[in-house]
Amino acid sequence: MEFILFLLFLILHLVFFAIVSYLSRLLFFEKKEEYYREEIVSLGRAIPIELLRIFESGGNAVLGLAFFTVSALVVFLWAMLGGAIGSPHYTHSLGNYFFHFPLFFFAFIFSYSFIKSSADTNNPQDPLNILTKYGQAIAIGLGTGSLAKILTSYGMHHEMYFLFFFFHLILISIVSAYLWNGLSFLGLAMPSSRESNWEENTWQEDSEDFGQEKEENSLDSSDFDLEWDDFAEKPD
Repeated sequence: MEFILFLLFLILHLVFFAIVSYLSRLLFFEKKEEYYREEIVSLGRAIPIELLRIFESGGNAVLGLAFFTVSALVVFLWAMLGGAIGSPHYTHSLGNYFFHFPLFFFAFIFSYSFIKSSADTNNPQDPLNILTKYGQAIAIGLGTGSLAKILTSYGMHHEMYFLFFFFHLILISIVSAYLWNGLSFLGLAMPSSRESNWEENTWQEDSEDFGQEKEENSLDSSDFDLEWDDFAEKPD
């Protein structure tokens, strides 16, 4: 039951991060002077696009999803170790807070530059090179996995502090918004190896189609140009 709840919270946090990333880029990072109507109201369409941005960040969506899933499961199993060496993993104890702390998330993003500099960029099969290519998917998996596990332990047993979860939710959301968009945060950056403007083109095409449809359906104003004499009362 706990693992199923963890998967549910993992999906919810992933969708939440996708929305935060999209709105952050739209409202703060791009700083555009005008927006297409669909960019603001079509969150249902933006979420799948944002998820693909992460899973395809290394060039292959299947591998990106695999790295994300494995990263989240590693965090889940790590948090469960708290109960193996001490009190049950969900209890209010210092050891459990340590194992629930997003240690892998922060360790990975702070060591990413070192890992990337050590990778053999001339060898596509180099493990470190593959690891850095899918750095965004791994980081998001570690972050969402940590939050999902904290919320699972709190939701099922209500022994850990909720503020512990809420603090890390705010912190990881801010960091992930930068990493998701390939921007630098305190000198840390994970640029995507797949750069494309297909998202912007999609919104633009939809906006043009909407404007064309609106123009075709609009009535000619000349149809309403009536003379006052048409309404004047005719004498008997």
